[in-house]
Amino acid sequence: MAAAADTAAARGKCTRRFARNVKKNAKSLLNPGMIVRYTARIVFLNARAKDAKRRGQNRDSEHFFAIKYSLSLFSYGKQMINRMKGFKPGLQSVDKRELYLKGIRSVVVLGDNGCRPPEMIDIDAFKKILKIKTDFFIIVGDLVFKGEAGEFRKLMRLCRKAAGAPIFTLAGNHDLPMYSKFCGRTSYAIILDRFGFICLDNAKRRFKQSDVDLLKGALKKHPEKKFFVLFHIPPPLRFDKSHIEYAEWEKIKRVLDKFKERIVYVFCGHIHAFLNYRLDGYRIIITGGGGAKLFNLKEDRLKAHHAVKLSALDGGQIKSHVIAVTGIKKQAEFKI
Repeated sequence: MAAAADTAAARGKCTRRFARNVKKNAKSLLNPGMIVRYTARIVFLNARAKDAKRRGQNRDSEHFFAIKYSLSLFSYGKQMINRMKGFKPGLQSVDKRELYLKGIRSVVVLGDNGCRPPEMIDIDAFKKILKIKTDFFIIVGDLVFKGEAGEFRKLMRLCRKAAGAPIFTLAGNHDLPMYSKFCGRTSYAIILDRFGFICLDNAKRRFKQSDVDLLKGALKKHPEKKFFVLFHIPPPLRFDKSHIEYAEWEKIKRVLDKFKERIVYVFCGHIHAFLNYRLDGYRIIITGGGGAKLFNLKEDRLKAHHAVKLSALDGGQIKSHVIAVTGIKKQAEFKI
C-alpha cells in the first residue's frame, strides 16, 4: 500500500511538472493578445484546482484539464508561427519579389502615420491601430516625416513594442531616401491562399517600368486569385490636387483593364482622410488616417484616425470594415 501511495504521489508531481512546462511553452508561442487571454484562463484553472483541493477532489484531474488546454494553445501558437514563418511582430524588411503566406484570415491597411512633426502626430491613435487583432498590417506609405535613419529606428522600436502582428509597408514621399535601408524592396507582392496584395512604388509621383512589370507578372502568374493593388499617391480625383497625373494612372490602368474582374480595391494614402470613390470602374480607397494630422475635407465623412480591416480572406467572401480610433465615432466600425 505504501509503495502504491508513493507511486501515485510521484505520478502526481510528474503530471504537475508536465503541466507547468506545457503552459510555459504554449505561452512563448503566442502574441501579446493571446498571452492575456491565456493567462486569464490559467488563473481561472488555478482557482478551480484550489477549490477542488478544498473539497477533497482529485487535484490531478484539474492538471490534466490544464494540460489539455495548454496543448491546444501550443498547437495554435505553432500554427500562427507557421502561417507567418520568418515574420515577427513589428516592421518588416522585404527582400523578395513575392511573399507567400498561408492561412491568413485578416489584414489591416492604414497610411500616413508619421509624415508630420511630432506635435502634429497622434501617436496614441497609431498605437491603437496597431492593437487591432489581425494577421498582419500594411502601411501604404509616409511612415516618417523626413526619411531619416533616426526616425526609422524610433519607428521600429515603437512597432516592436506596440504591434501584435507583422507590419509590411510601402514607400511614401516622406520616407525617402532611407526607406530601402530599413524596409527593403519598394515594390513586391504578398500572395495568400485566395487573394493577393500588389504593392507598387509611386513615392516620386510616377511608376517605373519595373512596377508595371511586377503588376502584370503577378496578375498573370496567379489567375485564380483576386487582388488588392496598393500605392501611396492616389490616382486623379476631382476635389484635391494631391494625386498623380492621369498619364501615370494610365500606365497601371492599361494592365489592370485586362484583369478588371479580379481587382477588388485600389488602396492609397497621402491624403490624410478616409475617401472612397470610383475611377474608370475601379474602387479607390484612400486610408490616410494612421496618425498624422487629418485634413479638413468636406468629402471625408469619417473625420477620424482610422484603418481598414479586411476579414475572411481565407474564404470566398471578403468583409471590409473601417475602424475609427479617434473622433466622435471613436472605436466604431463601419462597413465599406
